[in-house]
Order: sequence, then structure tokens, then C-alpha cells
Amino acid sequence: MRRINSEFKTANMSEEGHKLSNRDYFGYVEMDDFACYVLADSLDEEPAVNSAHLVAESLIRSFTERPAIGKRRLKSYLEQAHKELMNRHGECT
Repeated sequence: MRRINSEFKTANMSEEGHKLSNRDYFGYVEMDDFACYVLADSLDEEPAVNSAHLVAESLIRSFTERPAIGKRRLKSYLEQAHKELMNRHGECT
């Protein structure tokens, strides 16, 4: 959806869960012609790495560098995020 025919209104809400810390992550970027919203659920209990934060930041960074929403481009964003997560996880183990 292009900004020319739409208006972006962004808000978020988070409710307290049962865990002592919330490691989920929400991030977004709005550009002239595109917007990318990422909501990630952390899969780990490793205190040194917040996987949700790392993946969301990677997706937003990749999108910002090459903004597009095609199937192949989305797949490349996810592959890059997975690669960064695996590299970071290897550093912490």
C-alpha cells in the first residue's frame, strides 16, 4: 500500500504476561512510499540474546536498505535475519 492513497496511524499495546520478563519485540519503520511493521515472539530463555529484538531489528534494517514487499524480497529479509540470529547464538554458546 502506498502512502499516497493511505494514512498510517501507528499504536501498540502490550499486556503483562506470566513471565518475569517480556522478551517479545515490536518495531516499525515508515518511509515515503512503504512501511514495515514487525512483531516478534522471543523463542529463547538465553539472557545474553533477545532473539525477538535481534530478528525484528534485522528485518527492519534489511527492509530500509532495500524496501519492497515482494515474495522473494520478504524471503531474503527472513533469511538474513535467520543468519544473523544463528551467528549471534553461536557467539553466546
